Amino acid sequence: MVELVSIRGVSSTSSNHGDSPVVDRQRLIGFALMALLVLSVYVPALSGGFVWDDITNVTENTALRSWQGLGAIWFEPGATQQYYPLTYTSLWFDYHLWGLKPFGYHLVNIILQIINASLLWLVLRHMRIPGAYLAAAIFAAHPVQVESVVWITERKNLLSTMFYMGATLKYLRFDEARNNRDYAWATTLFGCALFAKTVTCTWPVIMGLLLVFRHGRLAGFHIKRLVPLLIIGIPFGLATAWLEVHHAGSSGDAWSHSLPQKAIIAGRALWFYAGKLLWPNPLMLVYPRWTINAADVLQYVYPVSAAAVPTAAWLLRRKVGIGPLVAVCGYGLTVAPALGFFNVYFMRYSFVQDHFQYVASIFIIVLCVVTLHRLSQRLGSFAGWIRLPAVLVLLVALAGMTWRRSMVFHNAETLWRDTIAQNPDAWVAHHNLGAVFLRQDRYDQARLAFAETLRIEPEHAKTYHNLGMLYWEKGDAAEAARCFNKAFELDPRIARAAFCLGVIRQSLGDADGALAHFFDAVKSDPKLPQAHYNIAVLLDNQGEVAQAVQHYRKVIALSPDFAEAHHNLAIALYQVGDFTSAWRHVHAAERLGMPLSPQFRSALTRMRADPLATQPTRP
Repeated sequence: MVELVSIRGVSSTSSNHGDSPVVDRQRLIGFALMALLVLSVYVPALSGGFVWDDITNVTENTALRSWQGLGAIWFEPGATQQYYPLTYTSLWFDYHLWGLKPFGYHLVNIILQIINASLLWLVLRHMRIPGAYLAAAIFAAHPVQVESVVWITERKNLLSTMFYMGATLKYLRFDEARNNRDYAWATTLFGCALFAKTVTCTWPVIMGLLLVFRHGRLAGFHIKRLVPLLIIGIPFGLATAWLEVHHAGSSGDAWSHSLPQKAIIAGRALWFYAGKLLWPNPLMLVYPRWTINAADVLQYVYPVSAAAVPTAAWLLRRKVGIGPLVAVCGYGLTVAPALGFFNVYFMRYSFVQDHFQYVASIFIIVLCVVTLHRLSQRLGSFAGWIRLPAVLVLLVALAGMTWRRSMVFHNAETLWRDTIAQNPDAWVAHHNLGAVFLRQDRYDQARLAFAETLRIEPEHAKTYHNLGMLYWEKGDAAEAARCFNKAFELDPRIARAAFCLGVIRQSLGDADGALAHFFDAVKSDPKLPQAHYNIAVLLDNQGEVAQAVQHYRKVIALSPDFAEAHHNLAIALYQVGDFTSAWRHVHAAERLGMPLSPQFRSALTRMRADPLATQPTRP
């Protein structure tokens, strides 16, 4: 039977401190081979581009552009899609290193995967887990990890796991040597993990499970040190759950499930993730969304059988050891935040996604490796002949699947075509593929993709917005206005639909109608600089200069490099008599390549020198 190796009774002197040069050399070789493995399977990612949420989180994320943006990342929850400030800080540095060239972002993600797999190996070695290197290698090369590594937005998984593993290693050393410096390091690294992705808030509980595995029980000494960390972590997790509902928009019918329905979703998800680890085919970005029926007795097989596994492990612990119990509980607790008990925006499309089990997969992988190790021991000398070839075949098979899966993420079109091929009813894939076609001016293909989206999801507001953009580009203002109106009617949060309606009214010479739509847009999204700018221009043209100044200032606060706003604000400030501020925006406009006329500069210089001089109404 399976039993993870315990080191109960092993003194701290048998730890890895003070390793010999031979051991150090072996470790370096191990790191090098791990790096080679990860690099080899993720080569296709290096030529990949930005996909899906990468647009929001990187290419259109103005918070990455400036020092002010860096401050907003840390001190303004809501300034970014999720409050993961350490993750967005890493993307901020990426932007200033690579700009919008995706190669650098992908390279950093691959390096983080190398580090995570290597840290996992060190943790498993520290705990004397047989087959530690194989388990880490499987984690490194398994195709379910592709989403976390190749999708730039999932930097949060990689970065948080690096700190998670570092905290684990430091706490294990603290357990051995009782050195408060190790505890301080573990605490600091846990805090960093929370700031990278708050799903790591369960780490103190997982650490407690590892200590139970190590010693057979959790001593009061460790309870006193882990409980405060859990108390710190829980508010982080709850804050993220709150932001998902109130900022990301994870509320409504798609998330309105009763407790029995949530139990069914959770039970089925647990089996789904374990199944994908054991048989990773097919893999897709958007899996079919299950139909959950609490009145169907058969659907309760999922949660009941899922609960039966740890129960059986508990009852059999004296026979098979505590290892399986720790593994299945660790797996369940780690993936728990993504089981449907908390609202997650992606669950609008599917209840499961590969990257949700990035860390949790470790427990199942380790359990399987240790099980195979024990079986091979029972086979005796015969196992020695087949062990190495079997391991190589396994790793080559996983590497091949990971290579092919990485190629799917080459660009948005390849990703969404693959998703549709495997899940034709994934309306979000049809919508996003249509958006790709629209950006490439492939209007007929875009229209067909949007039509397919509305066939599956008839009231998808963003699809109506994109159809409006399509008709506007084709010169059909009336049909564009109909689509924008429908989009805003279905979802008033789509500020750009109201903005586009304003542009259409403005093009028809209806300034008052345009203003009304632009005000709807900024009411829906106060951070839409284009809407504030158009409001300012219209007010300025109507002689409402003081109000125009307010909106120009909002534009510049939201988009400091908006040259036209600086240009127009300088003129408006001149008109209201604020010559000093006007001069600042003259310099800003010139810096951004939009200088004002020499006549204006001359008039402004004269007025600054003699504010009582006769002021022209408009330079």
